[in-house]
Amino acid sequence: MISPEHSELIRARLSSGLRRLRVDAGMTGIVLAKAVGISQPKLSKIETGMALPGSAEVRAIAEVTGAPEAVLDELLSLLRALHTDYESPRVMLHRGAHRRQQEINRMEEKATRTHCLQISMVPGQLQTERYMRTCFPSLSPDEVDAAVAARKQRQRLLARPDKQFTFLLTESAVRWCRGPAATMAEQVRTLIDFTSSPTVRLGVLPWHRPVLAQPRHSFYVYDERLVTISLQTAYTTIRDPEEVSDYLELFNAVQDKCAFGAEARVVLGRVLRDLRGTP
Repeated sequence: MISPEHSELIRARLSSGLRRLRVDAGMTGIVLAKAVGISQPKLSKIETGMALPGSAEVRAIAEVTGAPEAVLDELLSLLRALHTDYESPRVMLHRGAHRRQQEINRMEEKATRTHCLQISMVPGQLQTERYMRTCFPSLSPDEVDAAVAARKQRQRLLARPDKQFTFLLTESAVRWCRGPAATMAEQVRTLIDFTSSPTVRLGVLPWHRPVLAQPRHSFYVYDERLVTISLQTAYTTIRDPEEVSDYLELFNAVQDKCAFGAEARVVLGRVLRDLRGTP
């Protein structure tokens, strides 16, 4: 995660760079704002660093002012740095895995709609306790207890009628064995129950079904405000509206191919039958 001081420097470079484009083009704020399609007060806030533009607005300003491609690339790079937070898993574990769960809970509390795509494991909110405990292999027993308790706290939101949760899981995510057959069978039965939940929409992508969309990692989308991604070496939060829109488009493309309801229960039932023959 970039420090507040570094963030301020990047914000200043972005705002001054955008202001310089307007001045060099000999345009007033009113003229540029009208050409770009935003209000003059908003443009003023962008140029003074009081508001962050979206990437579409930066492109529009660059196009109207005739900025070189290299200048546009630099401005977009600065914007991505401001819209994206990175935090090391090592730092997170040092602070306590339960604190990460609490932070996620706060994001879910604020969101009306939560979209989750998981390609390698069952989402935290849908996990049984035994499955949860396999997700923190490097922690001490006390730390695992704290992390599990915090994750269970997140599960309470699933019953809230003012919340909408949509989870998409690949069949391979369900089949990825994180423990003995008894643990996995219990987890799959819980997923089968969720396919009939009135507050949760659960889709499963059968592994034999052709899908042109190609998600490279799992992710969460909260409303249309931000995306969170857990990578091997970083936890990432993306806030740029254009990038968030890209993730929602990818989510919808996968969702169109998923099995829901009775069809999802058929897929999960097949997994459950296969587990019965596993030691």
